[in-house]
Amino acid sequence: MKPSQRLKLEGSFLTEVYEQPSVLGDCLAYYRDQETKLRHVLGREAPASVVFTGMGASLYASLPAVYYLYQRGIAAHALETAELVCYALPTLMPRDVLVLISQSGETAEIRRLLSRLPRRHPRLIAVTNHPASTLGRRADLVLPIHAGEQHFASSKTYAASLFVALLLATLWGEGSLRRLLEGLAQSLDTYRRVLIQAHEQAVPLARIFRKPGSVVLLGRGPGLASALEGALLFKEVCALPAEGMTAAALRHGPLELLSRPLTAILFAPPGFSRPLNRSLGRDLERHGARLLWISSTALDLSRTRSFRLPRLTVPELLPVFEIVPLQCLTWALAEQLGREPGRLRIASNVTLTE
Repeated sequence: MKPSQRLKLEGSFLTEVYEQPSVLGDCLAYYRDQETKLRHVLGREAPASVVFTGMGASLYASLPAVYYLYQRGIAAHALETAELVCYALPTLMPRDVLVLISQSGETAEIRRLLSRLPRRHPRLIAVTNHPASTLGRRADLVLPIHAGEQHFASSKTYAASLFVALLLATLWGEGSLRRLLEGLAQSLDTYRRVLIQAHEQAVPLARIFRKPGSVVLLGRGPGLASALEGALLFKEVCALPAEGMTAAALRHGPLELLSRPLTAILFAPPGFSRPLNRSLGRDLERHGARLLWISSTALDLSRTRSFRLPRLTVPELLPVFEIVPLQCLTWALAEQLGREPGRLRIASNVTLTE
C-alpha cells in the first residue's frame, strides 16, 4: 500500500503534512495576482530596517527571509515576540517595517505587542492564516498563508509562512515576485515526490533514534530555520528533547556532548558552507556520533544515514523541502513510542497565556 493510501489510518498530523503541496499551490495561485498591489502598497524602495517577529515555528519561518535580505545588504532582524515586547520596543523606529508572523493572529504575545506599540510605530505587515484576527485587523498589510485549519503541531502553516515571508523579502530584494513564484511552480511536483520519499523512509530512519542519547539538529544560514523547527517538531510531535543550533556553535563547547551517545541531524545545503558541513560530518562520525545527513549531495561515511534532497533551480526554496523529512521522521517516532503524532496534550495550538 502506498503511503498516500494509508493516511486515514495514520492520524491527522500526517494528513496535514500531506496537505502542504496543496497549500503551497494555493499560495502560488493567490500571490501571482498580487505583485502589482504589493508594489503599490510597499513602494519600490526597501525599508531602512525590517524586523520579523513571531513565536516558535512562526519565528523560525522568518529566518530564510532574514538571511535573504542579509545577502542583499538590507538590514533585517528576527526577534521572538515575547522578547520584543519586554525588552526591545524602544528599538523600533517609525521608518522600519515590522513583520508579525502568527498562524492564529491571536497569541498572547502578539496581542500584548499590539497593545504596547508606541503611537509612531513602524508599518505593520501581518503574515497570518486568519486575516480577520486581531493581528489582521490591526495590520497595515495582511499577507494570508491560505493553510486551512491547523489541528496538530505546525507543518503546513510553517511551510506556508516561510514561503510568504520569502516572497515579501524577494519583493524588496529584487523588485519582483516572479523568480520565486516560477521556482515554486516548477518544483511542486518534485516537492510531492520528496514528501512521499520522506514518508517511505521515516520508519527505517526512526530506528536510529531508538536510543538516541542527546539529539542535536545543526544548520547554517537559512538551514538554521530547519534545525530550530526540526528540534521543535521533536518536542511537539513525539515529546522527545532535542536542541537546534548553528553547525558552527557545536564546535564551541557543545562538542563535549560526544563523550556520551549523540545523534546529530545536519542540514547541508550546497554553497559556501558545504566544505564546513562535510568536515563537521566526518568529525561527528569519527567521534562515534550517529549522523543523519540531509542534503542534495552525498556524504560517503560508513555509519551515516542520508536523506537526499533534489537540486533546486531557486535555492531559496530549499528550507521548504528540508523540513519534510523531519516532519515524517517525528511522526514515525511518535508512532514508535505509542503516542498520537502531533497531538498537543499540555500545550495548545493557540497560546493565550504568557
